[in-house]
Amino acid sequence: MKIMKFGHIRKFPAAILAIAISLLTGCSSIVNGTTQKVTVRAMNQEKSGMVKVNPDATCQSTNSNGTFESRSTDLVEVHRDNVPLVSICSYGDKAGKTSTESQFRGKSAAGNMFAGGFIGMAIDHATGASYDYPDNIEVVMNMYKTDLDMQQVNSPKPSNAQNSVTQPSVQ
Repeated sequence: MKIMKFGHIRKFPAAILAIAISLLTGCSSIVNGTTQKVTVRAMNQEKSGMVKVNPDATCQSTNSNGTFESRSTDLVEVHRDNVPLVSICSYGDKAGKTSTESQFRGKSAAGNMFAGGFIGMAIDHATGASYDYPDNIEVVMNMYKTDLDMQQVNSPKPSNAQNSVTQPSVQ
């Protein structure tokens, strides 16, 4: 009976490590990361219909990975996601809201064909690394803040929203 020796594996530890890492991570997760910097600009709508930037407004952008706060025209780092980024800006009694769709980046899928395979694609999709938001997002502040607050109170909650009340478990 011949005993197999695996001494030749020791000669290629870097190659084995590189293959293992590429199979356990997605291409976009490595190359682009799971965050992206965007600029959210709050725009005042004047009575004349003209729209101009309000650099003093505060903005909150929200997706399923969290809420990210910024001042108008500043860069804000948001987590990439496959769901829309909802941005709300306000200044004084004026406010505005917009929803921005993310775009699938086909290059990340192509990269996963070479390294990462289906596991890499799944990881990139789950982490949002395969998606991009536009670099610039404009929010027109064309309603009163109280009207926007009422819109949010009266809007239906998403079906996957969790209640803040915790029910005791029955055992």
